[in-house]
Amino acid sequence: MRSAPEERRPPEAAREARYVLGIVDGERLPALNTPAGALPETTLELDRLDDPPSWTARACALRDDPELGPLRLAFLEALVRIADWRASA
Repeated sequence: MRSAPEERRPPEAAREARYVLGIVDGERLPALNTPAGALPETTLELDRLDDPPSWTARACALRDDPELGPLRLAFLEALVRIADWRASA
């Protein structure tokens, strides 16, 4: 993944920091409570975008995660699909 041709460096990004689609490497996201459970504070790491696991491997890992279970995973998928429909409308 790489920055879009017309994308400008975010003002908060250090000169040597990598960025893509408005996300700066090392940026921190605050903790978030969702109906499906709490998400901890997260540091975004763009180097993980260089060689991601296959879609199948990621889907199987989510399916097999004992903390999610099939119903919670289906709920999260429904949220993403609805958000996509609304964004596309």
